Amino acid sequence: MPVLQRLTPLLPGEPRDPSDDPGASLQLAITVLSVVTGVIAAIDAVLAAAPQAAVAASLAGALAGSRDGLEGITSSWLEAIPAAEPARRASEHLAERATERLASGRLTNFTATQG
Repeated sequence: MPVLQRLTPLLPGEPRDPSDDPGASLQLAITVLSVVTGVIAAIDAVLAAAPQAAVAASLAGALAGSRDGLEGITSSWLEAIPAAEPARRASEHLAERATERLASGRLTNFTATQG
């Protein structure tokens, strides 16, 4: 149950400082994503709520990019991110591997079922 509680947005007035708690970082990112759209807006919203929440900001940015795409992101903004190039290469490598596995049928396809 505690894990499931961390996957729901915080209610207004609940503390938003994740400190050293990874679950709280995820919950803060999810909370922000429930009210904003876009990578930059998600990162800014996390940092406005908890200025030292680097992990939550990273999670919110990554999840927002996955959900919303990279609209509004400029190359100069990307270049200012520390370790942006290694992260880009890792992302491309992971996408290639997933594509290869999907094509070969080696990736299990999990589907939701009622039960």
